[in-house]
Amino acid sequence: MLTPEDRKILAEVLKLARRAQALLTAGSYHQAIAVSDTALKRLARSRVKSMSEGIMVRTMLLVSKGTSLSIRGKPAAALLILTEALDLLDHPPLSNRPELDGDRAAIVTIIGNARGALGDHSAALVSHTRATELHRMSHLAQRPELDGDRSMVAINLGAAHYGLGDHNAALAAYARAEKLHLLDHLAKRPELDLERAQLAMNIGAAHDGLGNYKMALAAHVRADKLHLLPHLAERPELDVDRAKVATNLGAAHSALGDHNAALAAYTRAEDLHFLRHLAKRPELDVDRASIASNKGLAFFRLKKHAPALAAHDQAEKLHLLRHLAKRPELGGDRALIAMNRAG
Repeated sequence: MLTPEDRKILAEVLKLARRAQALLTAGSYHQAIAVSDTALKRLARSRVKSMSEGIMVRTMLLVSKGTSLSIRGKPAAALLILTEALDLLDHPPLSNRPELDGDRAAIVTIIGNARGALGDHSAALVSHTRATELHRMSHLAQRPELDGDRSMVAINLGAAHYGLGDHNAALAAYARAEKLHLLDHLAKRPELDLERAQLAMNIGAAHDGLGNYKMALAAHVRADKLHLLPHLAERPELDVDRAKVATNLGAAHSALGDHNAALAAYTRAEDLHFLRHLAKRPELDVDRASIASNKGLAFFRLKKHAPALAAHDQAEKLHLLRHLAKRPELGGDRALIAMNRAG
């Protein structure tokens, strides 16, 4: 039984929970985390925390905090917080409320993404499979407004399969996402073009893995065209993705023996990396080294040995940078550059 004091505390914390959700939606992730923490501490000091109403509000706060952490690139912290939120939803008094299944699917999806970001693709697959099953439940499957979420779940499922090396299963999942994007109410939404571009990139990568280079090239061309749409082309934060698409195009052209086209694609990727907002990001130096190495190989296959040597020298110099030189997992890349440089 809620006392007047309990109701006062619950109203106060619920107001903070809604504030955290609004901040999350507005992209103010640091503030969303701060407000969630304030509310969680207030809730922890009250007896409302063990009541069903308090448990529901705690779940809301954990989801806002965990989602914000995930978006800010902190998958380990996000995983810890969101696992607690899911545990609350999966146990009484919330477990017998089917109207929360959409929330469960959303939380499981973010948990899967966090696990994937941490390299645990098997655990990610478990999460994305559960999200898929939740979306197939009749009371959710009948809601067309969730088709966008279902598409993202399929893309995430495909990414988990890809991470485990099962490219055929990845393509099957991506095909389901493509089918959803053909539905009129999704196809008409330009705000989903970025998701469609990512889907095309993923499809291309899976075909690359299977050696289906013509199909890979077609997918990378689709991704490239989508990234050049005016409403995406004007977004500089997508230049990293555009560079990746150009690099993928170069690799597909190279695999098909069109080294001139490969060289043009690698040069475009390199030009993007020379843009000021990318050039000052040292975490991209490994990508720059890979592009230079691939560019050198394209020059070599075109019997242009002087520029080939210059490109391999550039790749080698990048690998001598301290933050790359101390990474043993890049030893294979360094050995390949040395081999290519030797001719």
